[in-house]
Amino acid sequence: MIAAPPRRIVKIAVSDSNVSVRPAIVSDIHGIRAALQETWADIYQGVIPGEMQADLFQNWYSEDALRAAIRDSTFLVAVARRAIIGFIQLTANRVEGHSIGRIYVVPSYEHYGIGTRLLERALRDAGPGSIRAIVEERNEKAHRFYERQGFTPVDKRVMNFFGHGLPVITYKKP
Repeated sequence: MIAAPPRRIVKIAVSDSNVSVRPAIVSDIHGIRAALQETWADIYQGVIPGEMQADLFQNWYSEDALRAAIRDSTFLVAVARRAIIGFIQLTANRVEGHSIGRIYVVPSYEHYGIGTRLLERALRDAGPGSIRAIVEERNEKAHRFYERQGFTPVDKRVMNFFGHGLPVITYKKP
């Protein structure tokens, strides 16, 4: 069996002027799914089993699920060159404050502050309150991101997703 060649991530010039952050619309669903597929291949390879990834993708990122998320939450996209390169979903709960349901940036656009811009804009749009995020235990990129943003780990547990146990850490920021 021949091993696949290593993925080469090409870095491109990014500036505030060529990346915009705006509310997602239904016609963004195809671009959100494309960005997610590229991102998950980078983040979760060897971390979340392929069968579980397929189940999660099919359930959480179906057209119907994304339509509902866009309609019922703060859902923003980052766009460059007319392509969606990142997104964030923030939900509000009167008891628990805000929760980040998902935040991803396409690998070739990482380290340009796009995740920070998405987070800051979502928090500004959502208003005051604490915020939490649940992160897969082995997702080191996410841990570093949240810690740089001032989040603190407050809980560690195994969550059941479609019959699959997944160790997660909950981060919180006042």
